[in-house]
Amino acid sequence: MTVTMHQVRAFLDSEEPDYVRAAQLGVDALPHLQSLIEGSDIILASKAVSLAGMIESDQSSAVLEVAAQSLFSDVRVAAAASARYLPQRSSGRILTILSNDDDAGVRLIALKSIALLDAQEFLPRLELLSNTDPNETVREFARKILTRPP
Repeated sequence: MTVTMHQVRAFLDSEEPDYVRAAQLGVDALPHLQSLIEGSDIILASKAVSLAGMIESDQSSAVLEVAAQSLFSDVRVAAAASARYLPQRSSGRILTILSNDDDAGVRLIALKSIALLDAQEFLPRLELLSNTDPNETVREFARKILTRPP
């Protein structure tokens, strides 16, 4: 099915997009979503990231990696939140990048996504954050993940 930018924008331009329904656009929407993520409209880019994370495809992770490199922290926050919907083999790299972000809010949302996954692969990073992160909230949340029962 060929998906147009117009179709993608029709979903994302609403105040509260129906991401589950929009995800049915499938992988053909991903190039359009990436284009929006690379654009200057931060709200639209953030919505595009959220939708990309909901599309069940290995290609979604490449789009979220682009979002993880965005100049805009709101877009990186959306990438951190959306990475939890990807298969863990794909989300691990993105969440590692975002847990190293300069913005404490991005790091915190990355940790919240990590908390929903099998955190074993993140143990070294969690230990480092729990001891050395400059933000107390990030340190405390990393400790919380480390001390939760298996």
